[in-house]
Amino acid sequence: METRLILYISLILCFTQIGNSQSAKLESLEKLNAASKFVESKELIKTMDTLAFSNNEKARYYYENAIIESNTSSDLMHSYKLLLTAKRNVPEDSQQLRFKINDELIYTYLSTIENALPFEDLVKENCDIAHLTQDPKMLVNCDFYYIYNEDYETKASINRKDSALYYFNSLIPYYENQEDFETLKDLYNSKAQTLKQSKRYDEAIYYYNKSLNDHYPIDNQEKMVMVTRNLAEAYYLNQDFEQSAT
Repeated sequence: METRLILYISLILCFTQIGNSQSAKLESLEKLNAASKFVESKELIKTMDTLAFSNNEKARYYYENAIIESNTSSDLMHSYKLLLTAKRNVPEDSQQLRFKINDELIYTYLSTIENALPFEDLVKENCDIAHLTQDPKMLVNCDFYYIYNEDYETKASINRKDSALYYFNSLIPYYENQEDFETLKDLYNSKAQTLKQSKRYDEAIYYYNKSLNDHYPIDNQEKMVMVTRNLAEAYYLNQDFEQSAT
């Protein structure tokens, strides 16, 4: 009986050590992805085992895996399936994580023709979280979803654009002071998109260029192509056909 108890305790300790090791790897994976070091994170994820993970850690693991895939592969549907697995595991009270997963699913919806995603449900869930937490960045995203999927001439859409620009103007100085250049580039691009939809093309072009060139060039190939395409469209809409073709 005593031998069996010792064996049982040893197994628990061993399992705990494995779990702690994998949790540390997960934190490292999140830091690598945040720094856009996707080649390194792709190698790290091959060494990871989700067996000892909690549901929260599993959700984070599959979310980070999806981020790697969306940045290193053209198969967005694979990333989408990983995000669905993440969403199935995220605990009810993990609102920020749920928001991040939904946000990436919405991005996948907007980026692929072959979609069967419940777009409206995802948007509603994320907007509910944004208004509950009053998180400025979440509120920007909430307005942004509708800007891309409404009749842009309606009063509601105009109000949403004004609301989004208000939050962008609040967030950009904060992240400039934090020197969070990766987030700033995303905010510049998003602000430019909103300005373009408002037909303020010169201002949009200014912020697209800031997204591409401020602090350092974009090193994420997918983002660089996206922002460059947006910039070319803004030049075209501004009737600067020579710049739009370059």
